[in-house]
Order: sequence, then structure tokens, then C-alpha cells
Amino acid sequence: GKRRFKTDDDSRNSFILTLITLGEGWHNNHHRFQSCTRNGFYWWEIDPTYYGLKMMSWTGLIWGLKPVPQSILDEGAHADHHASVAAASAERAAHLAAGHDYSSLRRIVPVATAMAVATATSSNVVAPKKAEGPAIRKDLSEEAHGLNAAKPTPPTGNQPPSA
Repeated sequence: GKRRFKTDDDSRNSFILTLITLGEGWHNNHHRFQSCTRNGFYWWEIDPTYYGLKMMSWTGLIWGLKPVPQSILDEGAHADHHASVAAASAERAAHLAAGHDYSSLRRIVPVATAMAVATATSSNVVAPKKAEGPAIRKDLSEEAHGLNAAKPTPPTGNQPPSA
């Protein structure tokens, strides 16, 4: 599992164990702040045992539930952020060591973005008129079967139609 908090033991958070033990799998959280009622410190860390205790507190059967202090939540967010930054830095170093050069991409992307924005926001662009339903199918059918070339042209003027 993961270790969000640095503790003196080897406790870890495990989502699988959380499902089996009804919330006790957030063991690293528990070891960081042991007197807290809930083990899942964040909204995405499900903790069915805590939910049951919370409902019992609403009825008055139990009281004095101790929440997670904001300082502990901030510490966890800070640790997650530093882990992400460290991973990104390591990935960048690996790409540079492998000889990947992104300088041309850094030049092309802004230009391509500017062109796309200019095209999308241009007021001089005239979009072709959208064909209506049956006309589209008819035109496509004629194209698919080569019927466009076989169409007779209508007579003009006083000339009799040729036979």
C-alpha cells in the first residue's frame, strides 16, 4: 500500500483491506493521528465504520467524535504534492538522459495553437450550407452507383430532345 504520512512504523494504506475491514485499511492514516474517529481522512477514502459511528452520534448513542485536524489534512496534501513533483522530475531526468529532445515540439505547439484559435475565431470564414436529410442520402447513393454521369441534361431553348 501507500504511505502518505511518514510515521515511525511500517503502516500503509490499502484500498483492498479497507473494503474487507470496513475502513480499517487506511492504516497509515490511523498511525499518523490515532485519536481521530475516522481512518479515511479524505472524501475518497471510504470508511464504513466511521459512517456507522457518525449515524450513532446523530441519535445521541455516542458523542465526542474527534475530527481530523486541518493541519494533518494539509500535511497529507503536501506529501502527495511532493511525491507528484518528485515523480515528474525523475521522469524528465530519464527522458533527458535518454536523449529525447522536445525543443522542436516546444516551438511547434504554440504556433499550432495560435493557428487553431485564429481559424476558430475568424469571422471571415463562410461555412457551406448544410444539406438537408433526404438530399444527402440521394446524392451519396448516386455517387456510390455512378448515376451522376448517366443523368440526361434537360433540353434548353427550342431544340428538340435528341434520341
